[in-house]
Amino acid sequence: MWGKLSFMKSTYLFILFISCTSCLKYQYATISSSFKKENSTEFLIENDTLRLTYDFSGEDGPVKILVYNKLSTPIYINWSKSALIMGDRRISYWSKNLIINATVNNLESGVARYIIASNGTVNGTITYDENLSFIPPKSSVTENQVTLRNQFFKIPSSSKPSRKVVNNVSLKTSHYTRENSPLIFRSFLTLSVTENFESPIYFDDTFWVSEIIQTIASPEQHIRRNDQFYISKATGAGVFVGVIALAGLTLLEVSGD
Repeated sequence: MWGKLSFMKSTYLFILFISCTSCLKYQYATISSSFKKENSTEFLIENDTLRLTYDFSGEDGPVKILVYNKLSTPIYINWSKSALIMGDRRISYWSKNLIINATVNNLESGVARYIIASNGTVNGTITYDENLSFIPPKSSVTENQVTLRNQFFKIPSSSKPSRKVVNNVSLKTSHYTRENSPLIFRSFLTLSVTENFESPIYFDDTFWVSEIIQTIASPEQHIRRNDQFYISKATGAGVFVGVIALAGLTLLEVSGD
């Protein structure tokens, strides 16, 4: 009897999971900047010293920064004096706490021909004080500590989004300029060619959301772009299915008592 109930629960949850994959809707936000070339998805700043690249692709807009050192001498980045700026709010690129999640599998052999096997998970926080990145000559460093947004943008009726169907999927698209964008932010970086930062170099670049596409097409159906991130949200049907799921699991638990 218990085996049958366990099988029913597993089958029920599997069917529910498959059903809920179509219970989400998505917004794909395209980012623009004054230095992004026309018809390009790349954010690239380059001079004789370095090559600086931004990548916002992924869920909730992860801010991925890659700095390549062109020099024959080191470059330093002070992350505690670098930040993402939204309006008048500063979000530091440097986090003193590093969260770790790891799986440990270990085999240990001794001189007396014994073997000790162990496995488990490690979860915790490491506190560290290193807020500088040392970039050796002809090498790069990547930083990815913050995200842009995890909530849907509210599309005003005045924006008059355009509608079209691609591969039998409906798309609702709204376009924005820098002046009326729903999201404007800056990235401020502090670098130096000396470790004591006696002659710092500053990069202060502005970005804004220039397009929002709303659809039920999942990220697996969408082309990955460096200038575009996505946000997901449960539809009304998804919330309804969630309520039915709780009721169904409760009935199964009661039946097993």
